Amino acid sequence: YCKENKIELEFLIFPVYQGVDDYLEKNNLLEMRQRFKDDIKFLGNTYDLDIPGEIKSTRSYFVDYFHLRQPQLDMVTKQVWCRNSFSN
Repeated sequence: YCKENKIELEFLIFPVYQGVDDYLEKNNLLEMRQRFKDDIKFLGNTYDLDIPGEIKSTRSYFVDYFHLRQPQLDMVTKQVWCRNSFSN
């Protein structure tokens, strides 16, 4: 459908708290996470913001381990719309 209608998909992988990575590593699930990211990248341009850094390592930036608080979400949104500070 997308090819027929010249629709280009783009995906955004938001950062999750470092505790998620720790859990995945402890339970030997890092390969599954990487497979998910690779599968998404196969479908279209993918911007992976789930990279080591201040956001991932600061628990107070998250409501829970998966959802950013509004100020940090706003910061990530600005990065996305300006298309800087991240790679495909």
